Amino acid sequence: MDVSDRVDPNGPELIQTLVTLTAGQELPEQWVRGELDKMIENAGHSDDTLTLEQLRHAVIAYLQMLEEEESRFHEQNMENAACDSAGEVAALPGFATSFSE
Repeated sequence: MDVSDRVDPNGPELIQTLVTLTAGQELPEQWVRGELDKMIENAGHSDDTLTLEQLRHAVIAYLQMLEEEESRFHEQNMENAACDSAGEVAALPGFATSFSE
């Protein structure tokens, strides 16, 4: 297969191709398009001139943001679980609820 004369789509054509290939019954086209627009905007690129390489960078930045959010969520849940455990111990009958007593 000779791809030497292949031209990658860019701009609106690239975005529409990605939306069409990604959307389906579970993911409506409007939602996919909205998420892509946010990714592209957050990466500082324009829909009109977007290249495949810029799209790759936008997706990487988006995935890194998701990873950071998940990490913060996990840390917060661990802190909440520790606080809940401490509250359960303090609520036991006969257990002092204040360390100053």
